[in-house]
Amino acid sequence: MRILQWVMVGVILVALLATGASAGQAQTGERPLVVVVEGRRPLDTAAMTNIGPAGISRLADVFRGLGARVQFVRLDAPLPEEAQVVVIARPLRSLPLLQVVYLWQYLERGGSLLLALDPEEFFLDRRNVRPRFNRGGLAPLVAQDFGITVGDTFLAEPLASAALIEELDSTYALTFAELQGEPITAPLARYNVPVWVWGARSMTVDPLGMGSEAVPLLATGTAYGETDPGVFRTSTAPAVAALQFDAGQDVPAGLLTVGARAMRTPDGARIAILGDSELLQNGYGLVRDGTVPRHPGNLVFVQRTAAWLLGLPEDSWPGLPAGWTWLALDGDPADWDGRGQRPASDGEDVAAAGHDLIEAAAFADNRYLYVLLRTRGAPPAAIWVELALPDGRTLRAGPDGAVVTEADGTHTLVPDAALAGGAALELRVPLRVAGTARTLAGVCLGAEVSADARAVDCLETPLAVSTAQTRAPFDHALTGQPLVTAHSANGVNLRRGPGLGTAILTRLDSGTTLAALGRSADGDWIRVQDARYAGWVAAYLVTPNADLSRLPVLPPSE
Repeated sequence: MRILQWVMVGVILVALLATGASAGQAQTGERPLVVVVEGRRPLDTAAMTNIGPAGISRLADVFRGLGARVQFVRLDAPLPEEAQVVVIARPLRSLPLLQVVYLWQYLERGGSLLLALDPEEFFLDRRNVRPRFNRGGLAPLVAQDFGITVGDTFLAEPLASAALIEELDSTYALTFAELQGEPITAPLARYNVPVWVWGARSMTVDPLGMGSEAVPLLATGTAYGETDPGVFRTSTAPAVAALQFDAGQDVPAGLLTVGARAMRTPDGARIAILGDSELLQNGYGLVRDGTVPRHPGNLVFVQRTAAWLLGLPEDSWPGLPAGWTWLALDGDPADWDGRGQRPASDGEDVAAAGHDLIEAAAFADNRYLYVLLRTRGAPPAAIWVELALPDGRTLRAGPDGAVVTEADGTHTLVPDAALAGGAALELRVPLRVAGTARTLAGVCLGAEVSADARAVDCLETPLAVSTAQTRAPFDHALTGQPLVTAHSANGVNLRRGPGLGTAILTRLDSGTTLAALGRSADGDWIRVQDARYAGWVAAYLVTPNADLSRLPVLPPSE
């Protein structure tokens, strides 16, 4: 098969010479042109003319928002000379040789390509689909000229099952910025906001190739790469292999790249390859709750990728969407301007400047309490912060994590709380722990200075908590956990215990995702948690991305 691919490459190169393709992208219009390849033939791609869940009309709107004209083509003829970006999203078939020639002619002119693929095997409307990307002539050309090799993998989350992967809606997972400092994903890395995917494939990136520069964009650290096609049933045969990691065959879990970009330096041709197409589809990654994006990280990623493909200067790229709490937990108080309008002050009463608390401020959004603490000098790395919560509990956060101490003296870890130090101290606490009170009775900080002594300073007055009119862009309780998503049109009741007779804590809107912590003994109820709530939901009212029968059994009091 590899020999056949290279024979195809040779045919393509001969065709390019015959057509006399010239370098230098033609620009005949004032506004750049983006063309979207769509139609049943030859590739059966996601369509910009489809405003439904599987369409990419919102992606087209992103390009229009960047000043581009957008039109669709069938790829049954050479691409328009003035095209600056070509989009191919969710091809269900391998590119025929002639279409590869058309596409490569375009790239030889210095064009840009957005290619959003899905796994080599996946289910669409419960139908097994086999795009066979690596059996076409485009894959080896991309690997050779751009340094991106697309794998024949299906990224399976740790508790995924064969039954779950037959439902596209059950294959959702989180990916994060792979590198610091990469312009496209810089805001995602700064604010630790993920990009959501639904059934992805991995790829490898050669950063410095012969005449190319490639950069990984998105990665997952939890999934492994399943390579055995026998885990997928077909229309004529059942699955013949178990969905499980097989050492020596599958790609082990680690930092698996899910998206990458590359530029060919001689002619400036650009390519962005995504290992999942749903991340930019209307009803998945770009889905909205009313007019608000459900997954702001996806919108930011898509906008910045589009701007890069268009070659726009970085200082003109779209800003972060309004209405969200863009607060980096990095110890830098610069992004606190206008937040926590009623700071509490404390005099110089501790000798060590880094331990001397002089000012504090706090605010809360829809998910988290945020606290800023300023000290007379730079706080030491080993410092801790303690909050007296309104219900009599205390929370202590340090460099090794956060713990709540209950009134009876028991301790509970809070994995989604975090403390960061730098020029100041910044603390983030989920509201299911912090509550929604408008004041904190006590705020203290300290550090271990010897085996039996501590330097401690506390505010002399309670700390007021202001309310922000913004929302957290991500719920950190979901990181590294099996997930469930409410799917009832009328919402899903979150209850105090596993049963209809227990109190309703809140009603979850359809589309709300929570971490799944455990189950009832009969499996009918799932113990869930997010930054705001902890409770139980009926299993039949949620869409999981994990086999819920493999969750631990938890007692009702948990």
